[in-house]
Amino acid sequence: MRKNNNVFSAENANEGILHILFYLALFISKRTPAFLGIDNIETALNPKLCRVLMKEISQLAVKNNKQALITTHNPAVLDGMNLHDPNQRLFVVKRTDEGYTKVEQIKLKPETQEKNLKLSEMWMRGYLGGIPNNF
Repeated sequence: MRKNNNVFSAENANEGILHILFYLALFISKRTPAFLGIDNIETALNPKLCRVLMKEISQLAVKNNKQALITTHNPAVLDGMNLHDPNQRLFVVKRTDEGYTKVEQIKLKPETQEKNLKLSEMWMRGYLGGIPNNF
């Protein structure tokens, strides 16, 4: 790393922090559309950082009147969500045997709330759906 007068510089940052800065800019900027999509938000991020990022962008979305569709394959992202907040929703998107796309909203069932599990644990145990049965 080169020494320079910048506290933060691109050559001194890892890929994950650049992604974080990009996501924060999306939710803060007035130039970003009010409705946007992010594919695989977990790319290059530590699982615990995924949880914190989701909490932060949820707050920024409300504050800056943004709505986002976010995809993930990482259960840690789910732990940053609050499904008790009506502004946050979780969906499973899958294909039927006929090739049609099917979307189902995931709602917490009373029996899963009693187990006091994180959303990531519920997903990995198959309580939420979204995990194929063939592996």
